[in-house]
Amino acid sequence: MQIRLALLCVATLLFAACGDDESPPAAELSGEFQAGKVSGLRYVTPTRSGITDATGVFKYLPGESVTFSVGAIQLGHAPGASQITPFTLAGMTPPTTEPALRRELSRASRTTSNFVRAVNQMRLLLALDVDHNPANGIDLRGRDAALANATVDFDATIPQFAERLEKLAPDLTHNMPSWLPIVHLYRALGIAVPAHAPTNHDYDYSGIYTPETLFTYYPDGSLKSRGSSDSFLSFVSSNSYGYDALGRTTFSRTEQNSFSGRIIGEERRNYDSHGNLAMRTYEFDQGADGTIDARQVTDFETDAFANILGEVTQYDASHDGTIDRLETFAAQFDTRLNPDFSTRQTDANMDGVIDSRVTIDSAFDAANRPISNRYEIDDPADGVVDARYSTSATYAGNGRDVTEVYEDDWNADGIAETRATYEWVHDSGGRLRTLTIDAEDNQDGNETIDSRILEVITFDRDGRVLSDVVSEDDEADGDIDYVSTRTNTYDSYGNILETNSEFDYAGDQVDSRYVTRNEYGAGAELLGFVNTYHYAGAAESTDITSMRTTNVLLDDGVLMLAQSYLEFSFLTGAVAAF
Repeated sequence: MQIRLALLCVATLLFAACGDDESPPAAELSGEFQAGKVSGLRYVTPTRSGITDATGVFKYLPGESVTFSVGAIQLGHAPGASQITPFTLAGMTPPTTEPALRRELSRASRTTSNFVRAVNQMRLLLALDVDHNPANGIDLRGRDAALANATVDFDATIPQFAERLEKLAPDLTHNMPSWLPIVHLYRALGIAVPAHAPTNHDYDYSGIYTPETLFTYYPDGSLKSRGSSDSFLSFVSSNSYGYDALGRTTFSRTEQNSFSGRIIGEERRNYDSHGNLAMRTYEFDQGADGTIDARQVTDFETDAFANILGEVTQYDASHDGTIDRLETFAAQFDTRLNPDFSTRQTDANMDGVIDSRVTIDSAFDAANRPISNRYEIDDPADGVVDARYSTSATYAGNGRDVTEVYEDDWNADGIAETRATYEWVHDSGGRLRTLTIDAEDNQDGNETIDSRILEVITFDRDGRVLSDVVSEDDEADGDIDYVSTRTNTYDSYGNILETNSEFDYAGDQVDSRYVTRNEYGAGAELLGFVNTYHYAGAAESTDITSMRTTNVLLDDGVLMLAQSYLEFSFLTGAVAAF
């Protein structure tokens, strides 16, 4: 009896001890979605769900993954943490040094990447901000319903994503510069990247003359002005820019001074509260005497998707208050918001009679890709088409490769005087690898091709031009009369190290060669270049052109770099183009 009682007591103690070892429930944690105080962003974990508050806070338990979305659009998911950003969801760490940021921006100017994915996510959030003012935070509340069936492709290129975003929902924030999401995100994360900004490009053309190009910047790093001067030719030109709070260009001024005189042109742009272009004004001062000599004003009508429905442009050629010329534009869109028809009409002498008319008729496939475009000119506007330009596009089964055919019928007689076929070929990963252009010339309008030019361009995995070979057959008889070959080599940051251009003027051998060698600094910034020329009969190459760059180090060069790579590529001199 005593043994049984003792065993019962032991069992009771064991059960009591087990009860004491039960772990308390895990404490709820708070994290912040960092992209500039994003409120109304939906989040879901295995145990929690809700929307971020005014500072971007979300809730989760230790070890849980958090998924973020707006309507049906899922931005991505990541393990719960005190801070999650679009870079986190894109699976990368933001570049924080000048060379690393240059590398990503160079790639982003041509193709897609994890960096571009994060930038596109940021662009979506900025576009969805209810009051269109990210300075006071990004408010997504109320957007879920409008995006209940929406889809986006964050892996599209920056220009592709920006174009498709306009059709996503009504009343978004429009006309944001391509660099704005990058700058906003870096500032929201408190990341400043010191970077070199060019202030002077000094050229030397074989000692004959030495023009220069000057650059100035606003305190935030955005381009303020660029100008060129040439004392030998007595030529000066300059461009200056002004921006609104979201970086849209609101003002630009062009000044030119040459042998023929001096002229100043100013353009001003006004936007509505959604960023739609509402008015554009041009003023010209011939002689730069402070008197406006001509004025042009365009008023725009847009819909809720930023589509331009109409334009009215008034020309006051003498700036005397009398309209001398009137031009109108009207556009129609299909149910999928594709521009399928537009008309531009001109009353050249304000007599109420249309003097010229241009119509554009377009068609799109089920994926909203353009498949045909017909541009017709009726001048004078007598109902008879005087010139016709057309484009057609066919797409391969992979959805990426496309063949475009451009035809120019200068007299609208049904026979194209010029025809060019563009074939874009991508690899299995969707990266552009080759572009083949076959251009035919038939200026006499008969059935025989008079000349042909074949151009083949190859690209690397980042969309940079590797080679560009042009072959010309002047008589279209199968004999090549001229060949030019251009090849580029790059450093690890996407900068062009060397461009080698060779020319064969008779189709039999290389007759001349131009080589451009670029030099870069520790921040991958351009320091200058030397261009040499070698003729087949010469013993040595000759330096014909050189340029040296003066750079200034900005404490925060993110805006300058993003703007230069995505808007003003001439600042870097490193973006391959063809």
